Amino acid sequence: MKSCNNSRVVSGLGQRSRMLMTQLFSKVKVKFFYWYRNYHGYVAIAVCILGIVANSANIVVLTRPSMRSPINYILSALLHE
Repeated sequence: MKSCNNSRVVSGLGQRSRMLMTQLFSKVKVKFFYWYRNYHGYVAIAVCILGIVANSANIVVLTRPSMRSPINYILSALLHE
């Protein structure tokens, strides 16, 4: 195997690029935060409603007579909590 004699240069570029990426990510994160805070309430309500609908559908399916089994009883009991 060939060893790299320029290890300091490579690590220097890595540190510089990591610093630039951190700065860029920080700016993007701040912009996203200010943009997302306007929509957070709507997104949270949509996720909650979707979760309620999906859990209700699971309860309906798992409690059908053809789906009665010990595992499905456990799953539907978990959904009721």
